Amino acid sequence: VLFSLAIAPLTPYVRGAVLATIASLLSIEGNLEEKEKKMIESKARRGWDLLELIQAVPVLLLDQYQRTQQGLKNPMMVFPPSSISVTNNGATKSWLPADPKYGIIFEMEHVESRLGFYPSTEGLLQLLLSLVRACGCPHILGQEEHGKPGRFRPGCTPYIEYIVNFVLPRALGSHRVADKLPFKTGVDSARLVARALAVLEA
Repeated sequence: VLFSLAIAPLTPYVRGAVLATIASLLSIEGNLEEKEKKMIESKARRGWDLLELIQAVPVLLLDQYQRTQQGLKNPMMVFPPSSISVTNNGATKSWLPADPKYGIIFEMEHVESRLGFYPSTEGLLQLLLSLVRACGCPHILGQEEHGKPGRFRPGCTPYIEYIVNFVLPRALGSHRVADKLPFKTGVDSARLVARALAVLEA
């Protein structure tokens, strides 16, 4: 239910809260018994599958991750009118087209950048961190199974590339064709970068 809610037409604040809630539910921090850890690990594996299904990170738009066969359509992240209207005011420039099909990358580039902080992006980074800590990176993620189309390149690589190629270069100002993302405060910038690096270090 929460994964379905995460792609509903929500503001960045609410979407970020939903993603952070899922991350908390899948967290293995604290003194947990072995049985509890195994249960969370099992739920985290399912969490990876659901994250792949909802395409918050638009993995299937990238050529190297296209499906092995055409077939099922994945759900797409939806944005409220307030988010869509803000993309048309021309307040900031982005290297990415203002097209909602780009999911959370669209939201970071065209919606959250107007706010100067990034609750949805941070929520997804928190979720990725919880998933990696709970069960690692499944090498079969996105694989074709039970007649369901899969990706040519299964695994977690696209989620790492999302951080390395989309989040960090824009947050640090090292993107080759786009300026640094605007931040309301230095704390907002440091927090986003710290969350991104935490996933890579996990």
